[in-house]
Parts: sequence; structure tokens; C-alpha cells
Amino acid sequence: MSNRYVPVRIVAPNGTHHSAELDFSHGNRAAITAIVAELGLPTIRTGQPLSYEIVIGDTGDDGQLTVDLREVAPASPPPSKNREAPQIFIGHGGVSHEWRVLKDQLKDHHDYDVFSWESDVRAGRHVAEVIAEMLDRANFALLVHSGEDEMQDGARRARQNVIHETGLFQGKLGLRRTLLLREEACEPFSNVAGIIEIKYSKGSIQEACGPVLAAIRKEFGELR
Repeated sequence: MSNRYVPVRIVAPNGTHHSAELDFSHGNRAAITAIVAELGLPTIRTGQPLSYEIVIGDTGDDGQLTVDLREVAPASPPPSKNREAPQIFIGHGGVSHEWRVLKDQLKDHHDYDVFSWESDVRAGRHVAEVIAEMLDRANFALLVHSGEDEMQDGARRARQNVIHETGLFQGKLGLRRTLLLREEACEPFSNVAGIIEIKYSKGSIQEACGPVLAAIRKEFGELR
């Protein structure tokens, strides 16, 4: 064997020891490639290239140089510059103005883009046209179900327009991006069973702000 080869004791990433002779004359990278091939170690994991490094230790009494082979953790991918920005629609009834507390919290305190029916001038336009535009613009929706319509039996329900908008946005955005905020005094509509709601006490919609923010951040991450 050429004197370029050095007797080594390789400590593999799994802790096992292997004796070999390595040529370091072409640098550590070539030596690493030789070790990986010699031990049959993987070079790809979960679809990503797997890298190694060596840490050279002392020479033992047996004349072997200790070479510690370690896996190199893959670098975290840079944050996407094309991250989707939340466009949040708030649907609500016509009597309670609690929804404005939610809007102000998201817009003024967290700088989210929030809009509602009142955001633009609607005079002279057909309702269906306006709703279609809001559906196209939004990628997240909050539907505030406050008990504004009193039934003959004394029960209170959300306005019909809010129930209608809830179904439209659930169909367009899916359940994960359409949150139903229901006042505790408001009865749920019949086919809401199984859908997770965010409930709040009458007059205290701010109780829902924390869960709403958590859901938005889970979908879109933190604003930069």
C-alpha cells in the first residue's frame, strides 16, 4: 500500500468503529467520499442530499488515527419571498357592532388586511356581484354569528345573510380558512354540527381574538 494511505479508526455516525486506510492527499472531502462509499452510508434522506464532515482526533497506541464521521444537519431553507399574505373578510349582522372590535384588533394592532361589506361603496351594484368580488379577494374569512334575529320561541339566531355567507366562504376557502365566531346566546344553525366554532360571551367578542390570531398565524405565519 502506498505511504499516502494512513491507517485510521473511523467512528461512524451510529457509533460503530471501522478500521481502514485513507488517502488524505486530496483533502478531507475526498476522504469523506471514500469513507461514505466504504461504509455504504446513505447520501440522501427525505429527498434531500445528506452531507458529512470529519473531525480528526489523536493517534492511538495501535498507530491508528481516529476519524470521527458526523452527519451535517441540512441548512434551513430561506423564507419564501412569495408567502401568501392574508386577505381577511369579516361577515356580520346589521345590529351588533362588536365585529368592529375584531376588525380594529386585526387591522390596527396586527397590521392585517381586513375588509367587510362596508369597506367599499356598494350603491347601484347587485348583491351577487359584490359577494362574488369578496369571495375572489378573500383567502381567510371570519363570520360573526351574533344573536340578532329573535324567533317566536324566544331563541336568537344569526342574521340570514351571515349564515348564507358562512356557507359561501366554506365552499370557496374550506373549513380551515373559514372561522365561525358564535355568540353564546346565539343558536347554531342546523348543519353546523361537527364544525369547530369560536364562542364568545355576549358583548365580549375580544375573547375570540386570541384563537382567531392563532388560526391566522397557523395558516400564514407571522407578518414580517
